[in-house]
Amino acid sequence: MRYGPPKGGFLSRREISRIGDAANAAGHLIQEARWDDTDEHLIVKTTQDVEPITRFCKELQVHGRPGGDTELGRHVALIPNGIVHKWMREGFNVYTVPTSELLKKLNDSEWSQFRTIGGKL
Repeated sequence: MRYGPPKGGFLSRREISRIGDAANAAGHLIQEARWDDTDEHLIVKTTQDVEPITRFCKELQVHGRPGGDTELGRHVALIPNGIVHKWMREGFNVYTVPTSELLKKLNDSEWSQFRTIGGKL
């Protein structure tokens, strides 16, 4: 699969959709469950390959999004479900924290690979 822009510079909506579909297909959550007889409780392990998603985000950072902002706002990040699970276990609820806290987290270099635009948010 080619991950570069057409010669015009920007990715077309069709190209973004195709790359995004590939990233989503490769980035599904995998959950494994097992029973721990010692402590008598269920252990669920959640994993996700986020590399296709980070590659897609990088393409959007470098080549932009045709049409820019939409009527719904600006698409600034694509946070994989596995990362959302991790943050929730750590007490960081992406659905209830103030937007400023979420943007602060995404501006941290540890999580910048999930931003879809360059620079600070």
